[in-house]
Amino acid sequence: MGREGRFRIRDHIGMISGLVLGLFVLVLLVILAFAGDPSASGILIVAVVGIVLVVVGVQLQGPRRR
Repeated sequence: MGREGRFRIRDHIGMISGLVLGLFVLVLLVILAFAGDPSASGILIVAVVGIVLVVVGVQLQGPRRR
């Protein structure tokens, strides 16, 4: 296996940092929502609905050929 098959962290740092920051914001919103902040609950609802719409749209589109 050549160099292209190895996992290098610097090639994926944007995706990894996005996941970490996204999880941090999600946890913060969940804590605020449980504390009773209605705007945090609204943001969580909008985020969940958006993710569901993206997943359903991808499923409806079907597999792509390359």
